[in-house]
Amino acid sequence: MGVRKKMSYLPWFMELTTAFTLLIIEGIFQLILTILPIRRLIQMIMTQVRDRMNIKTDPTIEMDFVELVNHFGYRTEEHFVTTEDGYILGVHRILPKEKPKKDEDPIFFSPSLRGQFRGDRKRNAKGAVFLQHGFMQCSECWVLKKDALPFQLINAGWDVWLGNNRGNKYSYKHKKLSTTDEAFWNFCIDDYANYDVPAMIQHVLKISGFEKLSYVGFSNGTAQAFAAFSTNHALTANVNLFIALAPAAVVKHLSNQLVAAVVESKPIMIYKLFGKKSTCGSRSREQTDHDLQTLWKK
Repeated sequence: MGVRKKMSYLPWFMELTTAFTLLIIEGIFQLILTILPIRRLIQMIMTQVRDRMNIKTDPTIEMDFVELVNHFGYRTEEHFVTTEDGYILGVHRILPKEKPKKDEDPIFFSPSLRGQFRGDRKRNAKGAVFLQHGFMQCSECWVLKKDALPFQLINAGWDVWLGNNRGNKYSYKHKKLSTTDEAFWNFCIDDYANYDVPAMIQHVLKISGFEKLSYVGFSNGTAQAFAAFSTNHALTANVNLFIALAPAAVVKHLSNQLVAAVVESKPIMIYKLFGKKSTCGSRSREQTDHDLQTLWKK
């Protein structure tokens, strides 16, 4: 029995050893990058290649949400919503194309008007629409193109809002915890469903003045909605339409064996490989764009 018990720990020991080995390799690689000006050299080479080939860099690559929306001719409001467990989430609202007055910022309304449209928006809008991003994304994923869904909804007369889950670049604060605290990152999709989704939806309804809204989720944005709406019936009563784009509920049957092995690994290995804090503030702009474009084509 003693031998069998020891043998049962062998897979776990191998996983742990592999994780430590990868961490050491990563540390050596980062040290080399720090000592040698490799990144700067790569940037210089890429710049010269672009110049010689006359390749124009997409100006939106380095833009944040506000800059992206403004780039396409719209304006936005940035709201902050506090969840019951203390996380402060960034929620964006896109404003229709409208020439601002002289005393207003071209991107934001003045603080006294932030959170409401000039005039009776409830009377003028068809209703409120809330869009929630996917895994390791943020609200930027919805506004990468001039004909993106939020802009089409705005043009059609809807009051458009976009949420951000705890931990991403727009929801990086807590009432008591710091992002350097391990406790800040001690959350999972259950917390998205139990705290983030209800808090954001209630805020949208409160500010917009509508009794119900339409929810549009992408990938993980659908998974947390499935969980929230199936367990919180009071919240469900505030949603008149739920649109699930690339719906996700269970991660299985992955064709990539390496990714499948990581997903099926014990949590301790994941933590050793990626740490217990943020793995990615938001996915790369190019990958997010590819995912959404593929979805629209389908």
